[in-house]
Amino acid sequence: MATPVFVGASFSDRMMAWLKLLLEAALDLVFSLKHAAGLYRSFVRTVGLFLFYIYFLVNLHEPDVWLQVLARPFTASDSSLFVINLFWLAADTIVHPQLIRNMLALVAPYMLIHRLASVYLADIFEKEAEVGSRFINQAAFAEDYLTVRVRAGQLVESYHDSPIVQIGGPGWITVELDSAAVFESPDGNVRVIGPTSQMRHGRAVIEDFERLRQCVDLRDIIDRQEVASRSRDGILVKARDIQYSYSVYRGENPRKSLERPYPFDEEAVKNMVKSVIVPVAPGKQADTRPEWMRPLPGKLFVSINIEFTNFIRQSGLSEFFSSIGSPEEEALRRRSEQLGKDAQALAGQNGQSPEDVQLKAGAFNHRPKLADELFHSHRFTGFMKKKGLQVNWIGVGTWQTPSQIIPENHLEAWKTSQENRKKSSPENLNRLYKETYSGTLIQLINQMVLNPYYRLYSELEQGKKTDEQVIDALLEQYTGYLRNTSKHFEDHNQNVPEKIATALEFVDLLRYHQVGSDYYACLKATARPDTNIQGAMVYLIDVAFSSHPLPGYTPHPVMFDFRDQPQLNFEFYVNAPNTTIEPPAPQTLTMGRDELYVRAQFQASILPDTQSDGFVEIQQNGMSLSILPLKLEA
Repeated sequence: MATPVFVGASFSDRMMAWLKLLLEAALDLVFSLKHAAGLYRSFVRTVGLFLFYIYFLVNLHEPDVWLQVLARPFTASDSSLFVINLFWLAADTIVHPQLIRNMLALVAPYMLIHRLASVYLADIFEKEAEVGSRFINQAAFAEDYLTVRVRAGQLVESYHDSPIVQIGGPGWITVELDSAAVFESPDGNVRVIGPTSQMRHGRAVIEDFERLRQCVDLRDIIDRQEVASRSRDGILVKARDIQYSYSVYRGENPRKSLERPYPFDEEAVKNMVKSVIVPVAPGKQADTRPEWMRPLPGKLFVSINIEFTNFIRQSGLSEFFSSIGSPEEEALRRRSEQLGKDAQALAGQNGQSPEDVQLKAGAFNHRPKLADELFHSHRFTGFMKKKGLQVNWIGVGTWQTPSQIIPENHLEAWKTSQENRKKSSPENLNRLYKETYSGTLIQLINQMVLNPYYRLYSELEQGKKTDEQVIDALLEQYTGYLRNTSKHFEDHNQNVPEKIATALEFVDLLRYHQVGSDYYACLKATARPDTNIQGAMVYLIDVAFSSHPLPGYTPHPVMFDFRDQPQLNFEFYVNAPNTTIEPPAPQTLTMGRDELYVRAQFQASILPDTQSDGFVEIQQNGMSLSILPLKLEA
């Protein structure tokens, strides 16, 4: 505690300032959100109640009356009378009405305040009152802690609904050897909890209102990918089977042991967690999941892709495809030596020197050297360290080119490059760009649009496919192109164009076409165990009225027409005996003629060993459009 400086203050003012600082320090200690402060408050509460009890007990009688009461058992003439007097002594002290009345007057307000606080807290977090009461006991008095577990870089699924996860600490956490957990306190401080196997009882304390922010996998991760780009010569080159191993940054000199097989740097973990962002794109719903459920940005796909793409674009094909090397140079040198000897023997003149060999190997980067230069350089390792990652090893893989276009196009590209270097003409460069752009565009149109259509149409004429199969195949192929394009923008941290997102949404829906149906009643029911009642189940029932079958739902055709109405109201009902439906009333939703679907959600709770045969009904203006069977069981 810093010593305050008071200029020109009187002695009484300085004393008041000191008392104020002491009072603030005491209040900070008593009301701190720490586990130790909770134990202190629990101790004070227990000792306080005991002292009040002793105080009320002592004040029941005067001192001379107490002497008579305490001496009564010892004045008994036989053992039976001694037991009776001892019983009356206990009744006159421990369960005396005046004593019970005084203790009730002290405990009743505490219990009432505790109950009101529990209801208030449960209402805020939409939990049961018992959950709020238990949380207050945990936060205020460090009692009845719950425990959560982190394994393989994830929170174990059975703890997803724990109050520690939904509300925050206090509590216990068990972190296994392959993981780390990151917690954030109310003041914004971030704390990393590593494996807890060496801690007492194999667990660590979660302080009051500390919330779980992320779980981190400490193990080495092995991944692979492919990268395709055009070389400086204009040739499409693909690096196949690129394999690499990476992990969380482990520090400068990490030491592995049985107690800590996966060492890590805490600052790296914090940087990794702080770099998590929630992308928001126009026309796309933002990710509303908790942070600990979102994947960390701990993948090397984008970084590997950027490094390989830059290398291929800046290099000529001969720099990573070896066309001539040391064996060819040595063979030419031996041939020159032999020609020189033959010339001297025949003409007596000096022949060509071995050093005059005209064919030389160009600059060539073999794969191990390329891996060291790209991914073990200080620039790349420093960049990955800022992201909280490190690359353990990487294999470049193999190079692949379209062999049918290499001889002519590669030679033409080399000739054009030589002419451009000689002339240094911007017009030639622009012409080459336009020709390459046009050729690539024509190739993409043939590859993505025309060729699949002609191939599928030929199979249709031969009777190998039906109309429906041809439509499905075309939609599947176009959906793949749209998804790859969308992923390219996301990998480069760019917003997906609205046209692509809209096209992908419509094509995804068109894939589930069905001839002869105007609209569909779609149903999906998912179940999970009830966290409050052992053996009970909670069903989430999704009901939709859609112009197309929705992915993941069970569709039922419905013949319906909006006629001249721009929009109509639809009523959704759920009827399931022996269950509790929330919301209990039907839901009324408005759907426009041009809208794709409208959806309602219900929650049904069913007790253990219970079955319910119910139904879901969709009505419009009192007329039933569809009745879907619903079977629930626990």
